[in-house]
Amino acid sequence: MKKPIRSASGISVVTLLTKPYPCPGACIFCPTETKMPKSYLSLEPAAQRSLLLHFNPFLTTLLRLFVLKENGHSVNKAEIIVNGGTWSFYPPQYRTYFIKGIFIGLNLFTPTTFKKLKKLKIQNTNFTKLLTDTPLFYKIFKTTLKNQLRQPLLLLQKQNTTAYSRCVGLSVEERPDTITLKTLREARIYGVTKIQVGIQSMNNKILEANKRGHTRQDNIEASYKLRANGFKINAHFMPNLYKANYKIDLQSYLDFIQQIQPDEIKIYPTVLLKNTYLYKLYLRGKYQQYDQQTLIKLITQFKISTPPWVRINRIFRDIPANYMQGYKIASNIRELIHKHMDMQGLKCQCIRCRQIKHLQEPINKNHIKFNTLTYNSLIGQNFFLQATWRDKLLGFLRLFLPNLRAQTYQLPPIRGHALIREVHVYSKPIYFGYKTPTSVQHIGIGKQLIRMAELIAQKHNFKYISVIAGIGTQKYYAKLHYKLIKLNYMRKLLNATK
Repeated sequence: MKKPIRSASGISVVTLLTKPYPCPGACIFCPTETKMPKSYLSLEPAAQRSLLLHFNPFLTTLLRLFVLKENGHSVNKAEIIVNGGTWSFYPPQYRTYFIKGIFIGLNLFTPTTFKKLKKLKIQNTNFTKLLTDTPLFYKIFKTTLKNQLRQPLLLLQKQNTTAYSRCVGLSVEERPDTITLKTLREARIYGVTKIQVGIQSMNNKILEANKRGHTRQDNIEASYKLRANGFKINAHFMPNLYKANYKIDLQSYLDFIQQIQPDEIKIYPTVLLKNTYLYKLYLRGKYQQYDQQTLIKLITQFKISTPPWVRINRIFRDIPANYMQGYKIASNIRELIHKHMDMQGLKCQCIRCRQIKHLQEPINKNHIKFNTLTYNSLIGQNFFLQATWRDKLLGFLRLFLPNLRAQTYQLPPIRGHALIREVHVYSKPIYFGYKTPTSVQHIGIGKQLIRMAELIAQKHNFKYISVIAGIGTQKYYAKLHYKLIKLNYMRKLLNATK
């Protein structure tokens, strides 16, 4: 298997970019390439793939699945990440086309088509171009892309619930000021389970100086709406913005953790790029970059301040060095930070640092420990249920119990319900229904966590518990007596009254 880390989280990630389109923001640090979506660069790995495929969602999904499987990864559980700017700002017709393309790519990818594609790749050098050939496409898939796109989205989603490659999670990008109940309702129709939101800073002066177009309060309100409706919150934070300093960034991050309470974080230290207003300020001597030691010290403080229910996905954006101006951030900055932390005797407790990656021996189920961490917000109680073994995180569940204030942020189908926001079991992904000694998937951890969540909800007198299920997980929850309701949520009646 090539790069086993790609599926060590129990799923395979498929990243796509939407086509170039205007952005509602005017951030001074944001690059613009005419052939790319706002803020993306053509030589970034995922961006490069989408550009070569003309941002075609079907081809991008299909070929990414093909490459992952060819490299030895399981592609039965696919997490789809849609990047490319503010999702809700794209026209509705384009958004529907894009999501349809993703589900078509997932649904048409089977072991049989994989073999056909592999044979085609061996025989032809221009493999990608051949897939746009309509007769050849029909020969491989026994259908045409045009016919598939005519199908209602609901039908394509239904087909995916039993497909070989199922969508277990779907994320899109939004700004805090574009997150409304209307955009969240539309997101649920598409099957979105996670929102990547550009918080960037919790300091109003920094947000204004960088022309972000939103405020600290907008950030907080956006997090309330997302949490109240079950969405996982993947929040972006940018140290070293214009007019920021070490002290401001650290205070802002602590405020970010306390007020936004993100589930996942991408830390993106500001990168100086040409053709941005920030670069002009730098040339005039009005903007100063952090040196490497300052950045390492600051992100170390971020990591030790991050609670164990948060996952730090990234601490550096994968921007090629030739784009960077001024001081160039080391591509192995994560490694350097961990080395610094080891020397200081410091440890990060985030999910990424605790999760089990490559299991070398079978686990005795009797040695798995289950426990619950709790934290409160102004709109309700949060429960982080986790399964651990030898201090390694095997799996977790996020449960949210909304209070009356939260109900003003909730969509009608789930108003007043206890909410399962995420269930995740780590280690090597395996096909639905199968077991293997080198994976902890399908040995009952997820079911145990769900049962624990249901008991907590019952104890707090909730009548219903609902889950923001990925389209490809609906069959799993149905077996646990959850029923599909409006907006792709799944609901279960509890033996309690409220």
